[in-house]
Amino acid sequence: MGAGRPRKPTSLHVVEGSASKRKHIRARLDTEPKFDTSILEPPEMLSERALERWEQIAPMLYRMGVLTVADEMSLVQLCEIWAEWKDTLDLVSEHGHVLATQTRDGESMRVSPHSKVHADADRRLKAMLGEFGLTPASRSKIVAADVADPKSPGAKYGL
Repeated sequence: MGAGRPRKPTSLHVVEGSASKRKHIRARLDTEPKFDTSILEPPEMLSERALERWEQIAPMLYRMGVLTVADEMSLVQLCEIWAEWKDTLDLVSEHGHVLATQTRDGESMRVSPHSKVHADADRRLKAMLGEFGLTPASRSKIVAADVADPKSPGAKYGL
């Protein structure tokens, strides 16, 4: 298969209300594996900064109806990439985007390594946010999901 735009998760089609309009998406609903939609507990491996983001994002994704136990690894990635993005943002804020370096011809300016790492983290963060429907473009297509049942697994978290 050729490279191209990644397939939108079926759960996002459901939340957007577009699943009922497309026969091939309705067919995916019947054939895709079903996963437990219980809210996930954060894994112990998360860094402190990633854990902060997990505690903010996981309940939101649960309420959106796009988070299942199968998404744990992707959510870990999202949170750790965000932590890296924030760490490098702090470094760029402290040291700047450019560095003065000495050369044989005198002083020259070059892009800070922190700035390069931050730009890479920014690119990866945007990609992961899009996977969960958390960018302005993907969010603009989502219709508000139903409020969770008070007897649901997320009820103990105020969801």
